[in-house]
Amino acid sequence: MVYIGTEVSAKRILAIDFEEFLFVSGFEAICSYSKGIIEASIRNIGLYSPSSMSRIFEGEGSSSDAPREITIVPPQHSPTQPVLRIGPPSEEFLVLARGFQRRLSITISGLTITQNDMAAQILIRYSNSLFFQLELLYDTTFILERERRRRVPVRTSRKAYENTVLEYPKSEYDAPAISLYWYACSARGMPLLQFLAFYQAIEFYYPRFSQVEARKKLANILKDPTFRSNRDDHVDRLISAITISRSGAIGDERSQLRSVVNHCLDPSDLRTFLESDTDREAHVSGKAAKQRFHKIPLQNKDLDVRNDVADRIYDIRCRIVHTKSDARDSDLELLLPFSAEADLIAHDIDLVQFVAKSVLISACSPSTNPRADHLLD
Repeated sequence: MVYIGTEVSAKRILAIDFEEFLFVSGFEAICSYSKGIIEASIRNIGLYSPSSMSRIFEGEGSSSDAPREITIVPPQHSPTQPVLRIGPPSEEFLVLARGFQRRLSITISGLTITQNDMAAQILIRYSNSLFFQLELLYDTTFILERERRRRVPVRTSRKAYENTVLEYPKSEYDAPAISLYWYACSARGMPLLQFLAFYQAIEFYYPRFSQVEARKKLANILKDPTFRSNRDDHVDRLISAITISRSGAIGDERSQLRSVVNHCLDPSDLRTFLESDTDREAHVSGKAAKQRFHKIPLQNKDLDVRNDVADRIYDIRCRIVHTKSDARDSDLELLLPFSAEADLIAHDIDLVQFVAKSVLISACSPSTNPRADHLLD
């Protein structure tokens, strides 16, 4: 959608052949079937190096850091291949894709395109090849700018905190877990990395809470008056209850996550969070779109959905890391970065962050008051 806010912007739109262009789904990009052109916004990630940019655009020994442009033509033996260009955005792109004046764009011209999906595939194919070459030659990393999804996050009402002021800290949090939490918060714009970092903050507590669960299981087995220590099948029940993972946690990873969620989250608070936003509720319950993740049955108002939440989080985690350790997950396909499916897990990121917050609060300890000189011991 193109917004016309002023007379000046209207004149700029009328000055170009705007009717010739379409937006490329999933990217901040435009294409023209008739002109055979695709243009997309790109951005540099990591540290911005003016010297590297100068070498890219102006060659070795250049001192100017003002980006110009570079055009790469196909070899003579492949004249049907498209021409690639990296440089400042065109007037058409500036007018149609607002807010990218200061960034660079990649333009692919000389194409024969008839479908939006075809344009997206061509854009991915050539940009990946060119960007990897730039990474190898100049140690400068570019990525395509993804389509901006204008989802307004649901925030807690300010009225809930209008009479609340900051107080002196009375709780301490485990440094590894809180570090992973901050890392996840900083990974905005990278949904898979952000989800996995929040998951790892929860995962830190697997040994602690899975052992609590194991104690309950062992106690129930040992309290059973029919239990006989001299029978192998009865002893096998004990062994199954205390299977220890390499991290020191007990049980498989799915059951460990369930243990943490069940110990640290209140079922009514969790349901309130899930139902506080209609889009989120529709998303996690599977009403909004076809999903291959575990659906949370919110329609049953009396159901405790903590295990369902744990299973959904675990399913997404497995799709990200593509583990085969759980037989039930062996048919899962890899969830790829920058894919359309990865862009749709924003509500699941909110969910795993909510769970991580709850776990950190539940697992915190009272603040101590060490003397400053003891901190150096």
